[in-house]
Amino acid sequence: MAEILVMARSNTHEDPEVDRTQCYKRGMPVVVMPDGHLWGTAEGLPTFVLLKLPGVPVELVQKYVEEHLALASSGEPSLLLRRVWTIRWDDLPAEARSKLAGTGQIVIQAGGYSGEYDYTWKQIKRYFRNQVTGLDENGNL
Repeated sequence: MAEILVMARSNTHEDPEVDRTQCYKRGMPVVVMPDGHLWGTAEGLPTFVLLKLPGVPVELVQKYVEEHLALASSGEPSLLLRRVWTIRWDDLPAEARSKLAGTGQIVIQAGGYSGEYDYTWKQIKRYFRNQVTGLDENGNL
């Protein structure tokens, strides 16, 4: 039972390395919460949108909020990318971008969910890109 909070705009930093590795960019998943989570007033437009996946366990989509870390020469973890996964926002169907801009959310049907939805996982998953491998999602939920 998952909802994914996603950045709807890009944060920037004057240092290009900090900007690339540490700033959330549009389309980056921020956090995954259970269905029906009470989001705060700041957790909506214009900064964030929600992808709702009713009935999908949080554990199945938790990978989308993982950071890409490497060990520095000191042996300490070093952040290479704020998120491994991003949503190719500009490539989403125009209707999806419009709905996200207007309502701040879309409902994605996956697994055995049979209620109302905007898109199926099969339609949307190809817009999730692994920034480390450069490959789009092809797994099922």
